[in-house]
Amino acid sequence: PTLFAIVFGEGILNDVVSILLTTAAARHTTLPELRTLLGQIGELLIVSGLIGILFGLATSWAFRRSGRLQEGHVKPVVLLALCNYMCYVVADMAAASPIFALFVCAILCGHYAKYSLSDRACLFAEGLAEFLSYTAEAFVFGYFGVTAVDSMTRETATVSVMLIVVYIVAIVVSRFVTVAVLAMCLQILSCRGFRFKRITHLLVVAMAGCTRGTIAFALILHSVPPAALRTPEDDVLVTTVLGIILVSCIVLGSLFPVVLQSVGLAPLGTVASLSSSKSSGPLRARRGVDSAWHALDRRLQPIFRARSVPHDLPAVTSSAPVELTDR
Repeated sequence: PTLFAIVFGEGILNDVVSILLTTAAARHTTLPELRTLLGQIGELLIVSGLIGILFGLATSWAFRRSGRLQEGHVKPVVLLALCNYMCYVVADMAAASPIFALFVCAILCGHYAKYSLSDRACLFAEGLAEFLSYTAEAFVFGYFGVTAVDSMTRETATVSVMLIVVYIVAIVVSRFVTVAVLAMCLQILSCRGFRFKRITHLLVVAMAGCTRGTIAFALILHSVPPAALRTPEDDVLVTTVLGIILVSCIVLGSLFPVVLQSVGLAPLGTVASLSSSKSSGPLRARRGVDSAWHALDRRLQPIFRARSVPHDLPAVTSSAPVELTDR
């Protein structure tokens, strides 16, 4: 679980930083100064975060105070989804980062509003979220495949194979060097107890960071003009990012499960060694932040989280499916 949390958390952080960086850079026609760019990234981070916090806490408070929203399973879940979508729309209208605002709002709703839902509503929300995630993933990769063929086969397309290869090599080498240097620095400077149990864990973290997903292609398309108005330099940007993503998804994506099997890492939840860590270094280093957050969370829970919600699902004693009927 620790290894999964590191890889997943870094992936989320990378997506957030790339979205904020692209949004800030898209406001300028030329490359802005570093101080200006960092200031705009900070502004987007603060404004988007505040919008997400506002909608997340407001939604959680509404579910906490309304008894009708704690009954049934269809209408409360639909209303919860619409509140999150409203956060996205408001952040977009405010020229902030709607994706980051939605991310913050969803985290707060999952931490507070979820506990105001009935058992049936939680079960329905999990199924609906899984359905939407698989549908969105299938649509994104299908659209990416169609767009990739069109971008590579257009008559005006400019493809630089050498540039794609150079960037891929630079990404892989810099990633492995960065992971190794950070691991050594944390081992020497941070905490004496910090260490990965095996060097293969560092290999997994390094390989996971080498992959580039479809969000990079979406961001580059958002940053350049439409196909009819692109310059040759714009075409090189699009095709280069597209080539990096194709190699990343096909080559690295195919190698990643093989590497996991070869190093003896089983799926999450089956390896006891990943969850049983005797190291106290990281806990000691994060104790101040954790204690401050938990102290604040204990004050917020009575306001935004319901104390008790009727349990409308019977105890699971057999394999018979549970019938979901709205009240």
